[in-house]
Amino acid sequence: MFMFFFSRKNELFECVRRRWDWFHKPIHAVAHLLHPLWRNEEAYLDNELEDNWLTYVKMWTGDDVHMIDQLEKEWYAFRTNEKYFGNPTARLRENQLAPVTWWERFGLGTPLLVYI
Repeated sequence: MFMFFFSRKNELFECVRRRWDWFHKPIHAVAHLLHPLWRNEEAYLDNELEDNWLTYVKMWTGDDVHMIDQLEKEWYAFRTNEKYFGNPTARLRENQLAPVTWWERFGLGTPLLVYI
């Protein structure tokens, strides 16, 4: 009887571990960082998120230095509420619009981030 529960526990643990690994991919970090509701300095200082952001940017740009430079500028504008991101309406709509709709409306000055 004990072995049955032990075996099931290991199966459950393995299932949880696989799901955890699946959600810790670069694309998920990017989605987290670019979600309008989750903008905060704590997320921007998270090493795992930052490493995954850099990994994704490298994959997405193919190491194109010009594109990486433009993305860094757009990323900074998003983080610091420049351009349309600082608009009071943008802050109000963070929790009222779907993220894609929010980006379509307020990401006009950051064309690469909109499509990343």
